[in-house]
Amino acid sequence: MAAFLFVFIVILIFVFYNFHYKRKGLPPGPIPLPFFGNSLTLMRHPPGEDIFLEWRQRFGPIFTFWLGETPVICIAEYNKIVEYYQRGGEAFAGRHAIEAYERIIRGGIYGVLQTEGEIWREHRRFVLHVFRDFGVGKNIMQERILTEISEMFKLLDLEINEQQKLNEIEIDIVKHLERAISSIINVLLVGFRFDEEAILFDLWISGQETTTTALSWGIALLLHNPSVMEKVQEELDNKFGNEQELVSWSDRSSLPYTCAVVNEILRVGNVVAQDFPHRMMKDTKVDKWLLRKGQPIVAQISVVLVDPNISPGDSFPSLKREIGIPVLCPKFTCRVIKRWKKTIQI
Repeated sequence: MAAFLFVFIVILIFVFYNFHYKRKGLPPGPIPLPFFGNSLTLMRHPPGEDIFLEWRQRFGPIFTFWLGETPVICIAEYNKIVEYYQRGGEAFAGRHAIEAYERIIRGGIYGVLQTEGEIWREHRRFVLHVFRDFGVGKNIMQERILTEISEMFKLLDLEINEQQKLNEIEIDIVKHLERAISSIINVLLVGFRFDEEAILFDLWISGQETTTTALSWGIALLLHNPSVMEKVQEELDNKFGNEQELVSWSDRSSLPYTCAVVNEILRVGNVVAQDFPHRMMKDTKVDKWLLRKGQPIVAQISVVLVDPNISPGDSFPSLKREIGIPVLCPKFTCRVIKRWKKTIQI
């Protein structure tokens, strides 16, 4: 009897701790399982934006979900993200890095994605220096990119011609995209010391894979929306005629429809289902909750991208609305949606 009573008390304490005490003072959210938290739920709903949208509808724009025994505060509404991340400054600028993982991957916590404070500023200065030397924002950058694109088109034409001779047309476009993008990024990497490569690793990961995936999404979406593709082609023909000229960054002001379609591709083909979590740098009040220093927090942009109040569907809509574009918040790497104050018929 005493043993049964002891076990009952232990279970009661465990239940009280797991379902009440450890959640005290945090925003509401789904009930976490012991040890697993809400990880199993996320695994059952890949890539995750659907379940985050459901949680937002149930618990509000700010809620708590659990990764194992770690609570993560999620902000899943555009206005709240701007209010706290963009205007909150350094309080939200910490990084929630898994130290053991970072040491295995790159020998320590380096780069602009996982560092914070003075180390982050030093790495950021280095990245800006790399971009400046490479020619970002200048014609030389554009020329290098256009050269790689021209080479990619030549290889595509050659492969298409070869397959036409065999009465087959089946091109692995992703292979060509990866080759072109990798070539551009490799120009960034050449000539830097080994200790700098830990920082350049972020440039590679955030540049090569995401760009290739976004372009692949663009091709797939255009193929499934031929009317949109025809309108893009019509706008390009009106701008360039029959000239074999590549589109450059300076042409964007005269290609509003094409730019709108590109922005829609980035929204629909969101390549980051779950954003990088940050951590609080100091005690900060978020709505009615006081979040303590060190608390992990994430701006769940994938929910904003599929928010029916902002974007009325999963594919190119045929109505007038403001177009959302992904940008970087000031001072730290966090993607948010900035409304483009321009109404375009798409």
